[in-house]
Amino acid sequence: MYKELLNKVKNNGLLNASFWSVIATVFRVLSHIILSKLVAVYTGSGGLAILGQLRSLIMFLESIATGAIGGGVSKYLAEYKNTNKKQVALLSTSLSITLVFSLLTSLALGLFADEISEWIFGDTEFKEILLAFSFTLPFYAINMLLIATLYGLKAVQASAYVNISGSISSLLLVGTLTYHLGLKGAMLGNVFFQLIVLIITFYFTQRLFAIKQLRIQFDAYFIKKLFQFSLLAIVLNVTAFSDILIRKMLTDLISVEAAGNFEAILRLMLPFSLMTNMVVNSYYIPHLSSLHNTVAIQKEIKHAMLFLGSVMAILFVSLFLIKNWLIDLLFTDSFSIAKEILPFYLLGEWCRLLTWPITNYWVAKARIRLVIIVELVVTTCYLLSVYWLLGELGVMGIGIIHLTVFLVYMLILYHFFNKT
Repeated sequence: MYKELLNKVKNNGLLNASFWSVIATVFRVLSHIILSKLVAVYTGSGGLAILGQLRSLIMFLESIATGAIGGGVSKYLAEYKNTNKKQVALLSTSLSITLVFSLLTSLALGLFADEISEWIFGDTEFKEILLAFSFTLPFYAINMLLIATLYGLKAVQASAYVNISGSISSLLLVGTLTYHLGLKGAMLGNVFFQLIVLIITFYFTQRLFAIKQLRIQFDAYFIKKLFQFSLLAIVLNVTAFSDILIRKMLTDLISVEAAGNFEAILRLMLPFSLMTNMVVNSYYIPHLSSLHNTVAIQKEIKHAMLFLGSVMAILFVSLFLIKNWLIDLLFTDSFSIAKEILPFYLLGEWCRLLTWPITNYWVAKARIRLVIIVELVVTTCYLLSVYWLLGELGVMGIGIIHLTVFLVYMLILYHFFNKT
C-alpha cells in the first residue's frame, strides 16, 4: 500500500514537487519556530523589525547580484534538456554574468555602507554588518545560480535537500550567534549561513551536471535571452524592497514595535510562500515551458489553481484557529497586535497566492512585459495605500490594505484569464 502511494507521488510531477516542498517546508518551519522565539526574546519587537530590514535587503541585493537571471536559467535549461552543448553555453554565460554583477554590487554596498545603514536601520551602528555582507554577497549569488540550475534540471528532490540544509544551517548559526551576541549576532548569522549552503548546493549540482565544463564566456544569444528575465526578476523583488518601505512607514508613523509586529506576520507567512514558490520554480514553470498545446496549458493552469487554492485554504484556516497559541509560542507578549492583523492578512495572502498560476504562466511563456506592468501597478497601489491610509487606520490598516489590494487584483486577473 505504501509502495503504491509512493509510486503515485513519484509519477505525478505536481504531487512529487509538492511532497518534497512540504518536507523542506517542515524543516524551515521548525527552524523558524526556534529562531523566531530566540530573536523575539533576545532582541524584542524592535530588534525583529531591524532584522526584517536586513533580510529584505539581502533578498533584494541577491537578485541584483545574480543579474536577476535565475528565472531565465531555469526556463532555458528545461527547454534545452536534450542539448548539452546549449546547456553548457547557457550556464557559462550565466556564471559570467553572475560574477560581474555580484562583484559590482558588493563594491557598491561596501562603498555606501554608511548611507545604506542610516537609511534602512536609522543608524550607522550596523555598518559593519553591511560590510560583512558585501564580502559574502558573491557567494550568495553563485549559490542562487546553482539553485536555479537545479530547478531547471527539474531536480525536485535535490532542491529540497538544499532547502533543508539551509534551514539547518540557519538554525545552528543564527541561533548560536543570537544567543551569544543578541541582535548583531542574529544579523551576522543571516549574512554568513549561506556560505555553508553553497557547499551543499555545489555538491548536488555537480552530481547532475558537470560544472567543470563551464567557462567564462559571454554568448550574445543567451545574454539577450537571459536579460529578458532580468527586469522582471528585479520588479518581482521590489516586493522585498517594498517591505523595507512599509517597515519604515510603520516606524515613522506609528512605532518600531508596530514594524516588529508586521515582521512577525511576514515570518508566519513565509513558510507558505516558500512551499508555493518551490513548487512553482522546481516544477510548474519548467513544466509549462515544455508545453505547447493550448488545451494542455489551460488544463495545467486550472489544475494548479484548484490544487493551490484548496491546500492553502486548509492551511490558512488551520493557522487562524491556532493563531493566539502560535503567536504566544513563537514570539512574546509585545507581539499581541499581530493576532488582530493576522485574519485580514491571511485572506489577502490567499488571494495573492491564487494569482501565481496565471502570472507564472506568463513567466513560463516569456510574456515579460505584461508581468512587469502588472507587478509594478499592484506594488505601487499597495505602497500608496499604506502611505495614505496607515495614519488613519493605524496598524490594523496593514491587514485591511493587504486584503483589499490582493482581492481586487485576483478578481481582475481571473476576469481577464477567463475572457482569454
